[in-house]
Amino acid sequence: MIDTSLVGYWSDDIMYSGATEANDLTFRPDGSGFTYWARLGDVFEVDRFTWHVDSAGKLHVRLIRMLTGTWTVRDNRIHHRVQLEDDIDVAHETSYALAAGRDVFGNNVSTLTLHRPILPAATVFALRKDGQDDPTAADTVSFGEPPAR
Repeated sequence: MIDTSLVGYWSDDIMYSGATEANDLTFRPDGSGFTYWARLGDVFEVDRFTWHVDSAGKLHVRLIRMLTGTWTVRDNRIHHRVQLEDDIDVAHETSYALAAGRDVFGNNVSTLTLHRPILPAATVFALRKDGQDDPTAADTVSFGEPPAR
């Protein structure tokens, strides 16, 4: 079953001040989604997944496709260069909690806490109203080796 309260774009970037990494999760109503991890300094990883919640309330996420590469900012937009794309099959099961909370600035936010991480070391996320789609599915993506410097 799909828990519609999970549907949306969740990010940890507004939960911590001064973080050098961003961890995002997007749950779509059709049972698909993606993770997005990016580190200050230009590297990223996107894991596309399927998901559902079982009758006991456990979240099941199956990572099915991994894309990694580098990102840059040009013309005030983030551009992604995918350097590795591969099918994967990694299953995660975790309990979760949804609650009201506060971001690093003291603003009220809806929070998602995973009891086991899907992304390395990321377990607390805030629902973002300005969510994004899979950054590797956008027109700002190129594939292959970066240009010579």
